[in-house]
Amino acid sequence: MTRLQTSQVLRGCSYYPPHHDPEDWERDIRRIAEAGFNILRTAELLASWDYIERLPRRPDFSWLDRTFALAERYGLRILLGTGACCPPIWMLDEHPDLAVVSRDGVPYPTGASWSWACIDHPAYQTESDRYLHQLLDRYRHHSALLGWQVHNEPGYPFIPRQDGQADWYCYCPHTAQRFREWLRQKYGTIDALNVAWRWDPTHHQYISWEQIRPPRAMPVEWGVVTAWLDWRTFCTENWTAFIRHQAELIRERDPAHPTTTNLWSEATDFTGRLAVDPWQLARVVDAIGYDLYPGLKKRGVPERKREPGGPGYVSWYLSFGHSTAKHAGKALWLVETESGPLDGWVKGPRYTTTPLDIKRWYLEALAHGAKMVLYQGYREWDCIPIHWGALVDLHGEPEERYHMAAAVNDVVRRHETLFASAEPVRSEVGVLYSHENLIVNASMAAEDFAKRALLGVHEALWASHFPVEFVTPDALDDAPYRVVVLPFAMVVTTAAARGLRRFVERGGTVIGFAKCGMLDDRGWYWNTRPGGGLDAIFGVRERRIEYRPEPFDVQATLNGQRVVVSGFHHQQIVDLAPGTETLGHFNDGTPAVVLSRHGRGTAVYVATHLDIAAFGSPKHHAFYGRLMAHLGVRPPVEIAGQGEACVDPHLMVAAEGQHVLTISNEHHDTVDLVVSVPSLHGGTIEELFGLPVEVIRHNGLVLRIRIPSQDAAVIRVTP
Repeated sequence: MTRLQTSQVLRGCSYYPPHHDPEDWERDIRRIAEAGFNILRTAELLASWDYIERLPRRPDFSWLDRTFALAERYGLRILLGTGACCPPIWMLDEHPDLAVVSRDGVPYPTGASWSWACIDHPAYQTESDRYLHQLLDRYRHHSALLGWQVHNEPGYPFIPRQDGQADWYCYCPHTAQRFREWLRQKYGTIDALNVAWRWDPTHHQYISWEQIRPPRAMPVEWGVVTAWLDWRTFCTENWTAFIRHQAELIRERDPAHPTTTNLWSEATDFTGRLAVDPWQLARVVDAIGYDLYPGLKKRGVPERKREPGGPGYVSWYLSFGHSTAKHAGKALWLVETESGPLDGWVKGPRYTTTPLDIKRWYLEALAHGAKMVLYQGYREWDCIPIHWGALVDLHGEPEERYHMAAAVNDVVRRHETLFASAEPVRSEVGVLYSHENLIVNASMAAEDFAKRALLGVHEALWASHFPVEFVTPDALDDAPYRVVVLPFAMVVTTAAARGLRRFVERGGTVIGFAKCGMLDDRGWYWNTRPGGGLDAIFGVRERRIEYRPEPFDVQATLNGQRVVVSGFHHQQIVDLAPGTETLGHFNDGTPAVVLSRHGRGTAVYVATHLDIAAFGSPKHHAFYGRLMAHLGVRPPVEIAGQGEACVDPHLMVAAEGQHVLTISNEHHDTVDLVVSVPSLHGGTIEELFGLPVEVIRHNGLVLRIRIPSQDAAVIRVTP
């Protein structure tokens, strides 16, 4: 068996036998196989190390052995957890300082969330390695083993307290010492650190490394900006190092089976608190996993601000996951996918997942390049009355969601080679994602602006049917995009600025917004803004910036059309370099949208926050569509018809010159669409789920199709 098989789509669900009657196990696993699933996941969290090793270093693998035997009997393979997130409670008896510690000095409570033990504690490191070696010895040669899941949703505990916020971790002595070692390696001398950590209110001057403590105050709390950025960057690298360590242990003992880890968010939620960077984690495992729960975003509780649960949310989430996988050269797996009514405890469920949700999200995942779709879970657990989703009821009897998953599995199985080989066409538009930028913005009470800017840009491009990829500054040199958008890019490092300049000089276009490049690598001011030399490519320099709480307009002419949209929060007054073209003005006549030519490329600067303003605003979405047309960029699939703004098309290239066109209807009504794919010419058209398709033109393919509400179509184009 090779480490990663590419000839099969992995279809499965999570199942934890100890939470169910032993007499049900065989029936449940048989029904999982009968539904067309080929894998199941277990032992990563809900029955894991703490369940298997109840007595110190005396494991009982009996239930897991039986699960492997049943999986083998019914042709299933197992994605097996390493258990690292759930150490047994006896470890706390032996090591009372094992728990992670909040910045207020409070150890994490027992009997709560996973990841409660500190990954820097020497005993944790020793015991988690020992337990993993036991798993490897026992199951690495088992024919039912698919691969290994390292940890579960790694990072510090993210479950919010009653005030709605998660705490910051970890401030224990073991992590503090590792932080000091990290700082020594970065700065070399204590004098260099004193310069970097300059901070006018306090002027701390350290004379030894042992004086340094992990910072407990964010900049918005008058803490040192560079110290906080260093601290959260260290925590992120520290978690990556732990996942890398476990993955390398597995590779040494079991070179045949792949590794993965799973991320619960797209890394804008709880920014910095989780202390994980998906881009780093994707590089250290064989497949990067994500956990998709659209129902959590569908219905926000009334007292919360608007959440990112619009029709483009699933595509936003999967586009982010696909981007981290693509740039790392790794596979994208959905290790958890919502399977039923979700969340809310006694007030829930917050959202009741429908059979069409099961179909649509499954097909969306495949359209974004996922090679695993794994439902969480197959059955719910009596002991966790939160509404966690399930394909069957509490008695284990199939629901309609089970039958829909089975129907989609059947289509995927019958066209296995097509779906296994299909990859999304590369996007022409990239959105810059900077972990440093998110850390600093969160620490300066601007986390909401940073999130809304990322979401707003994606929403606007999604509404015009552009597939979107995200890109980090260090990947710009290899980026295939024609356009890179910089949402709320307050922090632009020296290296990022160089990458952006090279991108423009070789023919690309960048789009920036007010205050772009305000801060440098340390979180300090760039004295000239946009900083890092970006003023040269944008053709603008800030003269002053004004807070504008009252409504104000941006009037622009794009692609021959006059566009008027509202500005947001700031109006930046800029001086233009010679040759800079003004595309739009503010009410007072000052430049609002400008275009500069630099090298072989161009740069567009918008002197207000039209990235943030685009969040939830169809009028701003139209602005982006016209701006892209002005720049000569078209989406690979064009849609016309009533309700088309809530339709999500994705084009994939498959084996033997075939193409797969997936169209999801997020609208609450049936839509009648005319679909154009200019790059395709001729061929046989087949809709894999039986929806009627009319071919209007073969040359530069044009189709007419009707898609029911909340449904999805999958069209195979064979040359």
